[in-house]
Amino acid sequence: MPRGLKGVRDKTMLLWKNTGKALLSWKFYVDGLSYALEVYTMSTYFMVYADMAVDKGLSVESAVYLLHAYSTADLAFRVLSGWFVDRKYLPIECSKLAGFVFSVAGAQAIRTSKTLVPLIFSSLLFGCGTGINIGIIAPLLQHDFKRESLAMMFGGVMFITGLIILTRPPVVGYFRDTIGDYDGLFHALTVANAFFGLIWLARALWARRQSAKEKAAQKAAPTSQQVAHLSDNTTVPLTATSEAAC
Repeated sequence: MPRGLKGVRDKTMLLWKNTGKALLSWKFYVDGLSYALEVYTMSTYFMVYADMAVDKGLSVESAVYLLHAYSTADLAFRVLSGWFVDRKYLPIECSKLAGFVFSVAGAQAIRTSKTLVPLIFSSLLFGCGTGINIGIIAPLLQHDFKRESLAMMFGGVMFITGLIILTRPPVVGYFRDTIGDYDGLFHALTVANAFFGLIWLARALWARRQSAKEKAAQKAAPTSQQVAHLSDNTTVPLTATSEAAC
C-alpha cells in the first residue's frame, strides 16, 4: 500500500476510534437527551396548543396568539443564548440550567392558566426555555468534545432526538383520548425538564469547582517571568566572586 494511502487510513481509523469513545461517554448522552427533550417539548406544544386553548374555553382564533408568543420568545432566545455564550457572559452549563428552569416554569404556568392573557405570558416563558437550550447545542458539543468532529457528534444527537420523537404521538394520544385533557402532559413535561435541570445544576457546580481548582493551580505555579526574576536575583556579581577569590 502506498505511504500516502496508509496515512489516510490511519487517520480515518483514529477518527472513528475517538468518535466511538465520545459517542459512548456520559456527557454525550446528557447533551443528546437534553436537546432531544427540548425538541420534544417544542414539537409537543406546536401539536397541542390549539386543542389545549379550546379545552380552556378559548376560541381557535385566540389560540393563534399563543403560538405567536411562543415562537417569538423561542426565536429571540435562540439568538440571545448563543450571544451570551459566545461572549462568555454566562457559562454554558448555567445557560442550559436557565433554559430548563424557564421550561419548568412555563409548563406549570400553562397547566394552571385558564384565560388568554396568562396563557400568552406562559407561552412566552415556555418559548424562552426551549429557545435557550436548542440555540446552544453546537457550542455545547464543541465545549464538551473539542477534538471530535462536530458533524459526527451532532449527527449522533439528532439520531437520539429522532428516537425520542417517535414516542410523541402515542403519548399525546394517551393524554387526549384516555385522560381527556393535556394537564397531565404538561405536568409530565415539567417533571422531565426539572430532572434535567437538576443534572445541569450538578454539572454547573462541578464546572465551577474545576475552574476554581485550575485558577488555584495557576496561582500556585510560578510563571516564567517570576522564574526569570528569581534567577536574576540569585546571580552572583563578578566583583563579588573576584573578591572572594582574593
